[in-house]
Amino acid sequence: MSDQIKEQVEKFPSYTKIVVKWGEMDAYQHVNNAVYFKWAETARIEYLQALEIDISKPNTQKEVLVIGQQECKYLLPVTFPDTIWVGTQMKEIKEDRMTMECQMFSEQYGRLVAISKHRIFILDKNTGKKILITEEWKARIEQLEQAKNA
Repeated sequence: MSDQIKEQVEKFPSYTKIVVKWGEMDAYQHVNNAVYFKWAETARIEYLQALEIDISKPNTQKEVLVIGQQECKYLLPVTFPDTIWVGTQMKEIKEDRMTMECQMFSEQYGRLVAISKHRIFILDKNTGKKILITEEWKARIEQLEQAKNA
């Protein structure tokens, strides 16, 4: 990782390395826009793991995380070969939802290439209804987010 990229991603409580694959490019010879959502998903899972939230056994859990909305702002076209570093942070926590942001940095360009945002809800697996964000989850998120500023 270049010093320029390192300086950017280390500001985030969680960051993830993504190696661009040849097959992720489309007919226009840049990474297909849907792939950015896969990268964000990988980064989102790593963020949850940093929170020590076990999502590895979905059949045994009473609640599930659901993406209610996601968006991506594309700043520069990414091509193979490249390595992307995804910095992930929680931007907002409301009573029944959280908004997470992933900023994607390209080693090839040495800068930010995309910003993805995700609105996340927690549902009761049995009823399918929204569950309020618990104080325990809020505390874990706050602790992880504050650790980046320590």
